[in-house]
Amino acid sequence: RMTISYLSGEERGMSLSVNGTPIKTYSGLNTGNWDNVGTVTAEITLNKGFNEVKLYNDSAPMPNIDCMELSALY
Repeated sequence: RMTISYLSGEERGMSLSVNGTPIKTYSGLNTGNWDNVGTVTAEITLNKGFNEVKLYNDSAPMPNIDCMELSALY
């Protein structure tokens, strides 16, 4: 599971891909101001070794990203 912490004073969107595979698109991310932190989660599968995690919005600004946290699902 990946938890993404973000900040946004206006509604913004972003997409998540892992190793080139689209995982999830989030829209309407807004924490009310640029000081509050919000979170979204996604279940992802990582390969052994190197992986590419991409957060992006090809058409508009994204929220500010604070951190990404990984936790194992058992």
